[in-house]
Amino acid sequence: MAARHGKLCEFNAGVDNVEDYKERFLLYCTAKEITDDDKKIAVLLTSMGTTTYTLLKNLVRPAAPQGKSLDTLFKLLQDHYEPRIIVIAERFRLYKRMQREGENIAVYVSELRRLAKHCDFGEQLNTALRDQLVCGLLHENIQQKILAEAELTLEKALRIAQAAETARAETQHLRGESTRHAASGHSRTLETAFAVKRATTSSRSQSGSLRALDKACYRCNDHGHDPTKCRFKNYTCLFCKTKGHIAKACRKKQRDNAKDSTEGNWRTKRKPKTQSTYQVDAEDVSLICSLSGRGGVKVTIEVAGRNVEMEVDTGASVSVVPTQIYSEVLSHVQLKKSTAQLQSYSGERLKVKGEAVVPIKYGIQQSMERLIVVDVSDKPAVLGRDWLSNLKLDWASLFKVDSGVFDVPEKFPQLFAEGVGTLQGYQAKITLSADAKPQFHRPRPVPYALQQKVEEELNRLQEEGIIQPVENSEWAAPIVIVRKADNSIRICGDYKVTINPYLEMDNYPMPNAQDLFASLAGGRFFTRLDMKQAYMQMRVDASSQRYLTINTAKGLFAYTRMPFGISTAPGIWQRAMDNVLTGMPGVSCYLDDILIVGQSEEQHDERLHQVLERLSQAGLRLKREKCEFKKTRVEYLGYVVDEHGLRPAE
Repeated sequence: MAARHGKLCEFNAGVDNVEDYKERFLLYCTAKEITDDDKKIAVLLTSMGTTTYTLLKNLVRPAAPQGKSLDTLFKLLQDHYEPRIIVIAERFRLYKRMQREGENIAVYVSELRRLAKHCDFGEQLNTALRDQLVCGLLHENIQQKILAEAELTLEKALRIAQAAETARAETQHLRGESTRHAASGHSRTLETAFAVKRATTSSRSQSGSLRALDKACYRCNDHGHDPTKCRFKNYTCLFCKTKGHIAKACRKKQRDNAKDSTEGNWRTKRKPKTQSTYQVDAEDVSLICSLSGRGGVKVTIEVAGRNVEMEVDTGASVSVVPTQIYSEVLSHVQLKKSTAQLQSYSGERLKVKGEAVVPIKYGIQQSMERLIVVDVSDKPAVLGRDWLSNLKLDWASLFKVDSGVFDVPEKFPQLFAEGVGTLQGYQAKITLSADAKPQFHRPRPVPYALQQKVEEELNRLQEEGIIQPVENSEWAAPIVIVRKADNSIRICGDYKVTINPYLEMDNYPMPNAQDLFASLAGGRFFTRLDMKQAYMQMRVDASSQRYLTINTAKGLFAYTRMPFGISTAPGIWQRAMDNVLTGMPGVSCYLDDILIVGQSEEQHDERLHQVLERLSQAGLRLKREKCEFKKTRVEYLGYVVDEHGLRPAE
């Protein structure tokens, strides 16, 4: 006899996860002792609910759902409701998640585990969770306690964090008790224990007893309030970039200022030129970064009669030359002992070999400057702010870029011409399911402030041949008005209430973000191209135009170009663009965004020229103000891309 256990609820697409629902269904079958596959399918189809059952019928047409296997039915649901997961996007969400104000450690870690579900960390899951727990903690003192531990594991970090959190809460509670005792004068001992400062004069002592705490708030350095209620607790310090305080109360800033008054301080203190003592601030000089040799802005300076190529670094307080360049070019310059103390941005001390005062020349400009030689090799010389203060560089020539890129609009005027382009050789075809029923909707009211803009936009679309008036139609979608960043508007048809539910889906696969970014490996120069009005550059098949009719205050209009808002539009457009750009290395295209990369300027320029030729022959047009040519850093699909790799954009 079958067991009577539990009840299988309907599948709720807005709440339930397909994988979880499948697990519950299999447990239900086990509890009910249902082992026959056909019976399992019958139970599933009768329990999942009308909406889900109708969806499955549409997904398997012309076959019947009961003719499919159980795994096939769940896979269809999963593919529909939960498209293929982009691992890098899931990891981005995890790394972006920080502990929120008022959120305890246990809840925060639980959220991290949920976000890591699809991050594909494998055996490194606990390591990734540990790292994000430490990086995302709200309170700096808890982070410090965790980082002080050796061989840190997730369990250890969680235990320390929760213990510190509990101690912090208890301390705040006890401080509150101490404050109440201090106000009533019942306990002088607690006042002393929690360092509640009181004024020495009788008048200030009496007023101090009425304060919650007389200790300076560590967030703003002011008195008279609890730090947990400080209005600056969510501010980010402009000095150390840490959240929770302002620069006036920054402890790092106070420590650095204190070091200014001691021997060997980090601030740049330049003594009279008769002496040779420079002390360098870690904030003011970045010698290690500058000595990376990664191809920054180079300039040739005549030093002591010899030409020396130097890398310009406005972040460096002083100019330096590595020992290798000194030995090869400037060995005739006699060095004397130097008392200069140099430190990199990362905190590493640089060994100084010696210094000399030498004549320098740049063009017609001449000066006597201090030359410091540091004990490093295979690195470029650095032109710092001390020399730059007396030299005026020809910045225009330094940043001059090959005109072959920046005269693109002149070489390809048709690509940047006014109006919308027309993609040659492709037409969008709209195919509806057999059970599609015509849907006709009345026009929606337009806000009075937008009525004139809507009318002007409709006139523009009609003049450019994007829409054409029709007298009658079985199909009509109301319009949606989208305000753009430049205060203009875009008119879209609300096709989710007309044709979208009946569209035969285009199964063309969209590019995988991981594959796109993998193709960028090794790139040093980047160009990003942006399509003008994207989809509208593709004509719509004449038989499909009636499905795209919109209903406006000016009457009915049918689109002759593919509009925004159609659920199959991305697949149709992506297929066409992949065909246009097929076989081109170093070129990635995602819908209306094209990225060209090159490992050298020559390779980049050649690829860019080939892409522009293809686009021009295809009849497409670009939006000049959104295109970026020959950059060393661009934003693409929400990421910053440069020669060092990619990272999430701000």
